[in-house]
Amino acid sequence: MSLLLLSVVLALALGFSAHRASICTVAAVAEVMSSRTALVFLSFLKVILWVALVNELLVLWMPELARPAKAHPLNLMALFGGLLFGAGAVVNGGCSFSTISKIAQGNLHVALTLPSFVIGVIVSAKVLPDMSLEMPMPLPGVDEHWSQLVLPVLGLWALWEIVKIIRPNLRGGIWRGIASGRYRLSTGAAFIGICSGALYAIHGRWAYSSKIVDAFIDRPQLQTASGSIAAWLFIFVLLGAIASAITNRQFSYGFAKDMWLRNVAGGFLMGFGAMMVPGGNAALILQDLPALSAHAILAYPAMVLGIALTLLLMNRLTGASMKVSCGGDVCNMEKD
Repeated sequence: MSLLLLSVVLALALGFSAHRASICTVAAVAEVMSSRTALVFLSFLKVILWVALVNELLVLWMPELARPAKAHPLNLMALFGGLLFGAGAVVNGGCSFSTISKIAQGNLHVALTLPSFVIGVIVSAKVLPDMSLEMPMPLPGVDEHWSQLVLPVLGLWALWEIVKIIRPNLRGGIWRGIASGRYRLSTGAAFIGICSGALYAIHGRWAYSSKIVDAFIDRPQLQTASGSIAAWLFIFVLLGAIASAITNRQFSYGFAKDMWLRNVAGGFLMGFGAMMVPGGNAALILQDLPALSAHAILAYPAMVLGIALTLLLMNRLTGASMKVSCGGDVCNMEKD
């Protein structure tokens, strides 16, 4: 019961912090294209390091409870899946976690992304039933003892990050920093990475995008949460995001008639691509890249490329562009 309660608290905290931070790859690519900086991508790297650190620490301290991260086998279709997922994310107006955040704010049209995502996965499974391109291929030079060398370095880095996070909040109080309407990039990365790393260690692969895909592909070699656990974790992540939206006065029911078709189309493309990757951007950042999965090294750059090309195409077709400016560990997003 205590483990279940801990998981619920972690999921709520993850949803709350994800709503107040930026974990959308679309925004990260838009920042590079509009501002020529990459602070959002840097925050993603920090999330990956936090997940890896927390996972390794829990495996060392509680081996009877925690499970080590396991690399996913190489999948050459991940390249094409990443491109499709990236294109779908731009059409949809956001990736996996930003979709949850927008639903939590009461944007009912964005909720159409989820069933469309499932339909995309199902269609992809029917069109591409043979996933035989997967080949067990660990990254060169990576073995089970890598943590003995890397863990102390990650520990020192984590202490430095904690000092950087706490220092600006000393005057106003730590609670003021936690309750802030928008998290600094380092703060958001720490909350998201620590919560995700703990959930990954306890339950294995649990992100909703990867769990939907796993329902159609048998991967007994990977540690994965049960369907019921993954569903409950998703619900509490959503509840955490809703709590953040309400307390931040950003919750308001609405249905954008000019966006629902984009959400349907984008969700379908994201689901089709996720089946080929397998998983979405959240699964790659929170699960596969920390595990040094070879397929993620292929899929994530392809996803970034798909996002960049689609942003350029949307700009040409509609004249609208997304501008993200970052500085002082804070980002602002606007659309022209």
